[in-house]
Amino acid sequence: MNEYLFARLRSLIESYGIDDPHSIKCLEKASRNLEDIPLYERHFEKLLLKNGVPPNDPPPFPRLSEADKGAKGIPFGRMGWGKIRELFTLPFAAFDERHVLVTGATGTGKTRSVMIALKRLIETGIRVLIFDAASEYVHLCQFFSPEVFLVVDPRTLKINFILPPPNVDPKVWRGVLIGIFRETMFLRDGACNELNSILASLQRTRLCPSFADLFGAIQKKAYRPNSRRAGYIESLQNRAELLMNSYISDALMCCEGHPLEKVLIDRSACIRVGLVSNDLVRNFYVIYVLRWVETYLTFNPEKR
Repeated sequence: MNEYLFARLRSLIESYGIDDPHSIKCLEKASRNLEDIPLYERHFEKLLLKNGVPPNDPPPFPRLSEADKGAKGIPFGRMGWGKIRELFTLPFAAFDERHVLVTGATGTGKTRSVMIALKRLIETGIRVLIFDAASEYVHLCQFFSPEVFLVVDPRTLKINFILPPPNVDPKVWRGVLIGIFRETMFLRDGACNELNSILASLQRTRLCPSFADLFGAIQKKAYRPNSRRAGYIESLQNRAELLMNSYISDALMCCEGHPLEKVLIDRSACIRVGLVSNDLVRNFYVIYVLRWVETYLTFNPEKR
């Protein structure tokens, strides 16, 4: 229990300023007499409130010295006991085409640690794309201007669905779209073949086809009842109707320019995907945006 209390006290002190002389003195006294930890907790809670940090606000980030800011990685703060405190840094190489797994029990600080990492990455000029399912990371917007970090509602982030990203061959993008439908909408090979023929026709006949054009073409697709092909087309129609009647339907209607490029490429962004209630639609949306960005950066390497 005392170990838990001491960890909570350290968290409060880090929020106030771990390098502050008063913080150092209180932390040393608390480490020598663990029974006084609750007194110091209340003391720093009052100091934080005095500095305008209400209990319900998102937890502030640890303050860093100028020397710590120059570290070759993401400085989370200093760890240790008393005067022996070493800077804990996560190397930038950990994010270089690798996965980072953050685990821990409820209340151990997983979300806050990730928020610290994301804030440090954005501060160093690294672009970050967040899919926020629980509105946990939108608070990052208080540290940056909209030109640097933008919080986006999926309904307002327009998607020019069929038009390929700049410098991407339409045939290549058509294959990406079919893969997205196969992965997120569980389409069988026959349905994917039907979708391929519809997309190819729209790309040939329309200068800038939209999702509305795709939806109309799917609904008009002729087939013989009770045939195997009828099942494929009906499954396509069901998926198209699901998207057309979803939270993101307005976003899919865009048929001009490259709106994703303007919003996502030159800045960091947090997309509030938790606003999309349907799991299939949410997964479709997330994978679509990821594939769009991935394809864009592959064919436009100067934007990386």
